[in-house]
Amino acid sequence: MKKIDDFFVSDIFEKRPRIYQVAGVAILVLLLLLFATYRVINRPILRIERSISALLKDISAAGPQTATQKTFVVKASADIEGFGQRLNDRLIKSGFQIIDRRTFSDNKQRESIFEIGRDGRVIYILRLIKEQLMPKLVSPKAAKAKAGYYKVAIVIDDWGYNMHNMKLLDSIPIPLTMAILPNLPFSRKIAQRQSDRPDRQVILHMPMKPDDDTVRLEKNTLMPDMDESQIDSLLNISLGSVPYAKGVSNHMGSSATRDRALIRTVMKGLKQRGLYFLDSLATVETVCQEEADKAKVDFIKRDIFLDNNADRQYITSQMDKLIGLARRIGYGVGIGHDRELTLQIIMDYAQKVPDDIRFVLISEVVE
Repeated sequence: MKKIDDFFVSDIFEKRPRIYQVAGVAILVLLLLLFATYRVINRPILRIERSISALLKDISAAGPQTATQKTFVVKASADIEGFGQRLNDRLIKSGFQIIDRRTFSDNKQRESIFEIGRDGRVIYILRLIKEQLMPKLVSPKAAKAKAGYYKVAIVIDDWGYNMHNMKLLDSIPIPLTMAILPNLPFSRKIAQRQSDRPDRQVILHMPMKPDDDTVRLEKNTLMPDMDESQIDSLLNISLGSVPYAKGVSNHMGSSATRDRALIRTVMKGLKQRGLYFLDSLATVETVCQEEADKAKVDFIKRDIFLDNNADRQYITSQMDKLIGLARRIGYGVGIGHDRELTLQIIMDYAQKVPDDIRFVLISEVVE
């Protein structure tokens, strides 16, 4: 009795005319090519799915007390965006979610961080680092061991309207970065006063157009319909009213920071002046980091707003989250505002700094 495979071989090559033999071979070759093409095209997807399946096992096994952190080096061509979308879809089905996602880069590395958990509690932190941008991998624990501490940078926004909280500010003994609005009655005076202290750093808090058209705009606010010369002129005027500025951050700007042409011009101006950029993250659709990368401008993003609610318990909780974040990823950037309660709580923390935490100027995490 013939084996099945012998039957097909004899049927194609022995019993059929030569034209059928050729056609049969052609079909087999075509099927092999199609299969190989499918494998090549879908290989990244298959790898992503396998990676996500492995991660889900890790995440499910993570303990609730302390967030587990894993760091992976990925290829330069890796589709981090696609990976994040697929990961979140799978997480949701498993009862988890991506609570926060941040991407940052400098001239040496590009890194994406996914904070994963459930019910608002982070239990797993995934760090993905582009392969060619970080030849030597250094974990937050190793960085802490080298420096001896984790870094926390606090930026205080919206100075310039008055001097009401200056006495309280002057009494805070930890490094703070002052984001000063331009062209206000006390902008220059506050910048000059704070720049005299080695534990203070001044940056320009540049007004930019928000989505809400009902909000009152500051003088010389950057608008998406401005041309390059207008943008550069307003940037120059604003920097002139905030002397000693080492960098620039955006005041509001949910509309402006989505506008690629405007932000490209801003980054060009910062590069010419040797200034860094702090993205306050007024919108998740910001293009600031992409344009900063292109212009080779030093860049950092805000991690946590400290005082969206003017409530002591809330601000204290946000400060604790900021310190916890620094312990998880090596540093944390918090933004508060020129308010008495915010400054009082910062003073409380300044008087009981943990041994493994160091408050630093924003330039120390930008660099």
